[in-house]
Amino acid sequence: MAELIRNAWLGWIRFTQDGKIAALFLAALLFLQMRPKKAVKGSFVLYAAGMAACCMVPVTAAALMLYQTRFYDYEWIWSLVPVTAVTAYGFAEFLTEYWKDFKGSLWRRGLPVALLLLGVLLLCGGLGKPGWSRWEEAQERKQAQLLIDGIRERLGDGQIWLWAPESVMEYARELDGGICLVYGRNMWEPALNAYTYDIYDPSVTELYQWMGQAGEALPSGEGYEEGCAAVRRCAETVKAKGVNCILLPADAALDKVAELEAALGARTARLEGCYLLIL
Repeated sequence: MAELIRNAWLGWIRFTQDGKIAALFLAALLFLQMRPKKAVKGSFVLYAAGMAACCMVPVTAAALMLYQTRFYDYEWIWSLVPVTAVTAYGFAEFLTEYWKDFKGSLWRRGLPVALLLLGVLLLCGGLGKPGWSRWEEAQERKQAQLLIDGIRERLGDGQIWLWAPESVMEYARELDGGICLVYGRNMWEPALNAYTYDIYDPSVTELYQWMGQAGEALPSGEGYEEGCAAVRRCAETVKAKGVNCILLPADAALDKVAELEAALGARTARLEGCYLLIL
């Protein structure tokens, strides 16, 4: 439960960082609640206020996340809140209140208010800082394209079973549908799993962890033998899974590259600065 509460809090931070629509919704909700007219304080507004409070409080948000199952992230619980409808309702009521004295040819006096609200709506949708860099994503995709093209050039039209860094595996199937992966994005994004028990074998998980630590040299002293044993276990796993192409990052430790070469009986080649092993 503690993990769910932490995830709910982190989800709220992500939800508010990606834009200020939540703040605009809360402002509209507050305006509707403070209006003297009783007509606007119906069950619809009360429901929106109650569900929004449940989504913002970590404990109740965690309960909602548990109800919707772990397949969905925190942001999905906000589908229970009529954010768009309440915000639009608040805008309409605000304009109705402000324009009530502008009739006939005087409607132009209320136009600046409408333009102001439109500007606020546009800004609230774009002031959030994205959780990723579009430029970095484009660069990763471009680098992955070069690597995939290089691998395809070497293996031709044959079947490719690939084990590579996360930055390449993420785009491999998108760039070349004929490539098979030893694991997919659901390895590092568990929310993509259909069920909570839909997990990989420990040996495949070790492949992912080892690739993420490929840049670290083998430990010295007593840990050296364990490090070499981990390389040999990874080599046995890729053989068992039918992997015929391994791509190691450009910063991979040379001693790990050498151990993997020895365990697989293969030689590495350089491809766009990375280490490529064809089995």
